[in-house]
Amino acid sequence: MKNILLSSLIILSLYSCNGSATNSPSKETVNKESFINQEAKEEHIKKAVKESTEAFSAHNAAAAAKDFAPDFLDYGDGSQPPVKGVDKFIASTGEFFKIFPDMKGENLHYVADGNWGVVWGDWSATWTNDFMGQKPTGKKFKVPAADFFKFNEAGKIIEHRGIISFREIAKQIGLKLPDS
Repeated sequence: MKNILLSSLIILSLYSCNGSATNSPSKETVNKESFINQEAKEEHIKKAVKESTEAFSAHNAAAAAKDFAPDFLDYGDGSQPPVKGVDKFIASTGEFFKIFPDMKGENLHYVADGNWGVVWGDWSATWTNDFMGQKPTGKKFKVPAADFFKFNEAGKIIEHRGIISFREIAKQIGLKLPDS
């Protein structure tokens, strides 16, 4: 009789523990839900960065900026003052495409972490129009580069930063840089 009573008590205890677990979320469930939401956020970020990069590679500055917030800042590689706003980004990018009309990215890889999206790979182009007061050489460049995009909570890109060797580009295309 003691064994039956003890077994019944154990089964009842297990049942009540399982029942309470289904009525209120455990830490594990909450963390899993947060992970799913974070995963969805990061997938959105990777998708937005990829679409922006593909539009840039296709020379469509307006499409590249479709996920930019109105107060977007483009810091570039940090060598120039930041470009402030979507319209200025589109205008400056259009001018850049006139200088390098075949600019394209290859072997691109995308990753997201938190509010940041990153793309890295190889960028290449041919210098075909006047640049920095110099005539084009018609030479090509190919350099590795990385771009970092910060997103706000609404899922819009609020800033861009890039790592690219402008000196290497200048060397490959024959652009004379002022002495530093």
